[in-house]
Amino acid sequence: MKLIRLLRKVAFWEATFFVILCVAWVISLTGYQLTGGWHAALVIVGFSHGCVFTAYLFLVLLVRARMRWSVFTTLSILVAGLIPGGGYVVEMKALSGARVASLERTPEPVMARRGMG
Repeated sequence: MKLIRLLRKVAFWEATFFVILCVAWVISLTGYQLTGGWHAALVIVGFSHGCVFTAYLFLVLLVRARMRWSVFTTLSILVAGLIPGGGYVVEMKALSGARVASLERTPEPVMARRGMG
């Protein structure tokens, strides 16, 4: 459950950083140049987004089995990370508290308990 909670937080911050980077890109399209402290902040946000996005990818793959996602669902969640704001949707829908709580009440398959699944 700790990994799922961590993935929820990482999905939120990945989406937030991505939206900030997209807003900065749109501002730069208008011809405005970010300089000084704004440029430094943008570099920090860009680097942070790269780190958080990498963590997002790894966490999705780690949480996949616990959440019993199909290959299609897993790929959809990975692709959602490529869309600005997609992490918000993942955090709200795929990792909702109700869905996670229902998995806690459902027993694991026998093969998974034996380390075969």
